[in-house]
Order: sequence, then structure tokens, then C-alpha cells
Amino acid sequence: FHAGSRDATVAVRIGTTVASARVTVGSHDVALPFADRARFVTARRGGAGSVEKNAGCGSCVRLTFSFGNGERAAYAATDIALPGDTIGLTFDLQDDGSDGRVRVAVRNEINEDVLLDATQLAEPDWRTVRVRFPAETRAARLMAIYVLSPKGIELSQGSIVLRNVRAIVAGHE
Repeated sequence: FHAGSRDATVAVRIGTTVASARVTVGSHDVALPFADRARFVTARRGGAGSVEKNAGCGSCVRLTFSFGNGERAAYAATDIALPGDTIGLTFDLQDDGSDGRVRVAVRNEINEDVLLDATQLAEPDWRTVRVRFPAETRAARLMAIYVLSPKGIELSQGSIVLRNVRAIVAGHE
């Protein structure tokens, strides 16, 4: 087999037995309705902050947080089905430099939550973040993009903006 520029099905015949497998080449992005479905949640419940939709653009979501009194995470929570063959997530981030950690929560096909590091909030400005899922993740649903408080810091506050949240899907469109 010689890999080409397109997805292909590879078949092997041994005697009367035939086996085939789909081989994907490259990837493409699929837009997700994140801005429409995001809602604010904190861990420890009832924490300060908010999710503001249409925060400067139609696909922008502002996540404002104020860690203190035991609060350790602020979520832009959602529950969005991911396309088949999703291998990662990409989004634009307006970083506030607050030193928190941005993470992604997905749920796999057997209903297990998988939590993945996305980036550190250390570079104030817009940038694109790409999170590649480990092969064993088998993500089926996007559950949240969230911020963890900086390690060792009890009181912290900030605000980030997320836009253009997209699934990275294996293969060509």
C-alpha cells in the first residue's frame, strides 16, 4: 500500500478470507454550536463568574471567573455531540494572562469523562489552541472548556474569550 492524498479502503485477501480497513489521510475542522449552548458552572458550586454569549462576535463566549472560597474551576459547560472520527478540538482564545490552566472535558462512547490540558493562561492576546486527543480517548461529546485556578493560589480572577470552537476530524471532508 502506498499512501495517497485521499482517504482509502485497503483490503487484504488471504485465501478466501478478505479483511479491509479504512485509512484516513489528513484532517478537517467542523464547526460546533458551542456559543449557542455554553452555560456557566463552577466547581465548588455557586462560585462567582459568568458566561456571556456574543461577546464581541457571534461565535464568541466570554468566561469570567473569580476563584476564592474553595472554588477551583470555572466552566463554559455544554453537551455537544462530536462528529465521528474526531481526533481533537481547536478554538481561538483571548488569553488574559491570569496564569490559570485551560482544559477540555469530553465524554467518550462508554460515558467516561476524559479531561485534557489545552494551554496555560500566560500570553495575553488572541491565539489559536489545538488539543489533539490521545488515540484511546474515542471522544463522543464535548462537555466543557474550563479554567482551573493557578496552582497554589487561593484568590484569582480573570476573563477569557473563546471563539470558533471546532472539532478536528480525521480524513478529508
